[in-house]
Amino acid sequence: MIKRKHNRNKIGKPPGSVIYTGKKHDASLKMQLVEYNENDFKIKDIKGIEEINLRSTNIKWLNISRFL
Repeated sequence: MIKRKHNRNKIGKPPGSVIYTGKKHDASLKMQLVEYNENDFKIKDIKGIEEINLRSTNIKWLNISRFL
């Protein structure tokens, strides 16, 4: 007789609900802010989006990397 493994998280959810059933990973994020204009170029490692100065006129690019 084959025993089946039931996922208790699915019980009571509407049909078609998206439920992640894979392994949980402890992943860290790395955020890097690139600011530039025609005269200047800066790369800065940041810990949160609160560190972004939205009042500057520089063009901003945010790189988000995930490390497993």
